[in-house]
Amino acid sequence: RGALVDVMSHESENSQLTALCVAAVRAMPKVVEFLLSQGASADICCSARFRLFVKKTKYLRCTNVTPLEFAQQMLAAEKEEGATDADVRDLRRCIELLSQK
Repeated sequence: RGALVDVMSHESENSQLTALCVAAVRAMPKVVEFLLSQGASADICCSARFRLFVKKTKYLRCTNVTPLEFAQQMLAAEKEEGATDADVRDLRRCIELLSQK
């Protein structure tokens, strides 16, 4: 038997995340694909703050958003800070996978 894929972590008062949300925002398409194949819900809303990839001093905070919305906002923030298409290739793939749900 496997783990419960929709368990919400509560790292702090302002951080409630599912594994799917972390994988999507952190641009891990293979993990996103696996979690979705195991029945992870793309509809559970999450809240957290993540550091940008291209500018480590910048953060993105989202509150009560789905993994897809969080990943889309991360993509916009990365592009705004100068990320290249290569920098965000895996993030775009995560967004594509979540958009199919």
